Amino acid sequence: MARASKKFPQTAYVAMKNSLQMEWQYVHRTVSDAGKFFDGVEEAIASEFLPSVLKNISHANIES
Repeated sequence: MARASKKFPQTAYVAMKNSLQMEWQYVHRTVSDAGKFFDGVEEAIASEFLPSVLKNISHANIES
């Protein structure tokens, strides 16, 4: 997903959000103390996916 975000950052973000959000919510509701199992996933999103998406956003797009 990080590789795809270099060319299509918005599409990659929406795909990641929509695909994982419902699954994670379900697991957190049904498995007690499930948060500890998501540490690796959260780290990968924070260190690889988000920097890849945000690197492609120019300051001009943010200011307008």
